[in-house]
Order: sequence, then structure tokens, then C-alpha cells
Amino acid sequence: MAARQDANAQITELQNRELALIAEARQKVERKLAGTIGSTPDAVIAFRDAQDRADSISDAREATRILERALITGDTSLANAVAQRALSQGWSDAASIYTDAHPEVADALEDRAAIDRLTSDIRYVFARGAIYSTVA
Repeated sequence: MAARQDANAQITELQNRELALIAEARQKVERKLAGTIGSTPDAVIAFRDAQDRADSISDAREATRILERALITGDTSLANAVAQRALSQGWSDAASIYTDAHPEVADALEDRAAIDRLTSDIRYVFARGAIYSTVA
């Protein structure tokens, strides 16, 4: 009984450590990406508005169209937000357009996509659930 409780406590501790590492990695990547949009109040508000607009994009073709327009007009907030949305949705063509225009953030965007997959893709969620299942 005590061995089972110890094993379950260790499993829970490992899971909590993994979740903390994921949160830390997400925060680090998001800080790097946010640094590309500026820190003035106007830039922050513009980026929030851009994120809301990007969240309403429903398919890759729309993302590509909006992203191309944002890049042409120099709307860095919207381009960044759409690129993040494209990566989180697996719309690689749209994401590639952004990374071609901004190679300096390509690694950060890929890291963000990997974190999103790790925390939301059913295969990863299921696997992590199996890994961290407690001993009955």
C-alpha cells in the first residue's frame, strides 16, 4: 500500500514538473514572439485586436489571404497573430509565408506549434494520460 502511494506521488510530481516546464517554454516563446510587435501601449492594443481577428479565421486559405495582405501593408501585429494561428491550426502554407518573410522568428513559431500540439493534439494528450496514469 505504501509503495503504491509513493509511486502515485512520484507520478503526480513528474506530471506537475512536466506541466511547469511546458508552461515555462510557452511563456519564453510567447515573449520572444511578442518582442517582434513592440511594447508601446498602441502596439499592445493593436496586437490584441489582431489576435481577436486571427482567432476568427476558419481555414488556411483565409489565413493565407489575410497574412499576405498584412505583410504587404506592413501590419506586423496582424501578420504575427495570423502566423501563430496558422501554426496552431496546422496551416503550414500560411505559416511558411510568414517565416519566409521573418526568418528570425521561425524557430520560435515552430516551438509554439510544437507546444500547442503537445497540449492539445488528442494523440499527445492520450499518450501523456497513459504515461501519468496512477497505479491502482
